[in-house]
Amino acid sequence: MIFTIALMLQAAAPPAEVELSEADARQMIMIAGSRRTEAVEQMRKLKGDQLAAALTDAIGHKTRMIYKDGVGVIVEYMAPGGEFRLWLPGRDGIVVGQWGVQRQKKKKQVNACFRYGAAASASPIVYGPNECVTPEQTLSAANVIREWRGDVFSLMSGHIPYVKSAMGMPVP
Repeated sequence: MIFTIALMLQAAAPPAEVELSEADARQMIMIAGSRRTEAVEQMRKLKGDQLAAALTDAIGHKTRMIYKDGVGVIVEYMAPGGEFRLWLPGRDGIVVGQWGVQRQKKKKQVNACFRYGAAASASPIVYGPNECVTPEQTLSAANVIREWRGDVFSLMSGHIPYVKSAMGMPVP
């Protein structure tokens, strides 16, 4: 009987998280600069359509664990069809949205853009309703801690595995 209860408690507990230390976060910020420099060099070799394809390939059908200063560790999944899901620290719901590659006609630049929807909970989100990021930010993966092919945490289901800590890095 006690063994059964212990198994049930273990199954109900969230998986172990590895915590990102403040020192590791500061080191990531320093490394991000060199990653951006490499991305700028890569961008110079690409024309508009090639850059759009590179941006789509960089984030499409991938789960990425990202460090965002002031927020913590975020987990995102970008589905190939243009939908995405965010798993934010301390939130009990998923943030839904859409993503795509958008050309800026005046600047002749291609950006990865995101439109954030409502969270599955009443918690406010920390992002604006729309955001476009530069190609060097996307291609450099400057703040990406780790990435996997596919939806490794099943975020498209609309549910988070558990409420994660700000610096918690879940393991699939």
